[in-house]
Amino acid sequence: MMKKLLVIPVISLGVISCASSINVAPPGALESTKYDPVNTQRYEYGKAKYRLSSREQVNKERRKEAYQAMYEACNGKYQIIKETTSFGDGITTIDHQWASRVSTATTRTPSYNTISFDCVATLPVIIEK
Repeated sequence: MMKKLLVIPVISLGVISCASSINVAPPGALESTKYDPVNTQRYEYGKAKYRLSSREQVNKERRKEAYQAMYEACNGKYQIIKETTSFGDGITTIDHQWASRVSTATTRTPSYNTISFDCVATLPVIIEK
């Protein structure tokens, strides 16, 4: 019974860390109706955004997740329009060491990778004999 209690927290931590950290907004028209002329309709590219890590392997995994999310948002093929890196608001962590009565504040600024993408229509291939 003791072994089961020790295994459960480890498994639950593994599941939490595998949760997707990719935010995806699919491409599409903004604030327009089907009656608007084509030249006045606004179109927004899709965006996939994920937080960058100091560990390269984590970034590779998040990029793969972003590719999969874009593929699913487009129901298939997509193309990358542009890619940007941005910096978020600083996160301040305060470490209180009560024994020495010293507090240390550390501010980190997270960075994010944003991929703008658009869906690609696939046309059926007709082979004539």
